[in-house]
Amino acid sequence: LSPVALAAPDAAALAALHKDVASLCRAPHRLAGSEEAEAAGRYVAERLRENGIDQVMLQPFLLPQSRSEGVLRANGNEIPVYGLRANLWHLPGAGRPPLRGRTLYAGDGDPAAYGEERPEGRIVVLEYATARRWRDAFAMGARAVVFVGSSATPEAFPRYEKISADLPRFYVSEADAEAFALRGAPRDIEIDVQNAWAQEEAHNVLAWIPGTDARFDLE
Repeated sequence: LSPVALAAPDAAALAALHKDVASLCRAPHRLAGSEEAEAAGRYVAERLRENGIDQVMLQPFLLPQSRSEGVLRANGNEIPVYGLRANLWHLPGAGRPPLRGRTLYAGDGDPAAYGEERPEGRIVVLEYATARRWRDAFAMGARAVVFVGSSATPEAFPRYEKISADLPRFYVSEADAEAFALRGAPRDIEIDVQNAWAQEEAHNVLAWIPGTDARFDLE
């Protein structure tokens, strides 16, 4: 590494770095094609220009993204519910009638969490942050899985498959789950979610930074 790279950053540089990280992490996500991602890209481009990089451009490209909206109903009331990421191209809830069933709360999805209850034909409610074994619910015959959000940092594991599998998976916020007592005793619910693919425009941030050595100034 060069002496510049090895030098310890000064307090001002560290403060700027922390500010940049905080700004880029302010939104809940930066999904490609979303306004949150576009705002992050514009921020990066502007910061590059502020730091003396003149040749900065936003390169547009098109990509497919899923859009989801729906409701979870019980006893005449309803809360918002969202379909999770597609299993390859298979969207949860797309083109199907409302899904009805009786809930079964199983926490982190460990076999012991089911107790004496059988998930076959049920809508299993799991914790989004910790339910690594969510696939077990479907293996045991569950009709669907509803993940409940929380303030805890989610564990890093996929909640989707890389094959086109019909595994209906949905998400509700912790506040809405509490309002409907989804972590409590079994209850009859209905899930009505419609997903669709949409073509979105996103952007890459490209910058030309000349080399500092005279021999490599074009690299």
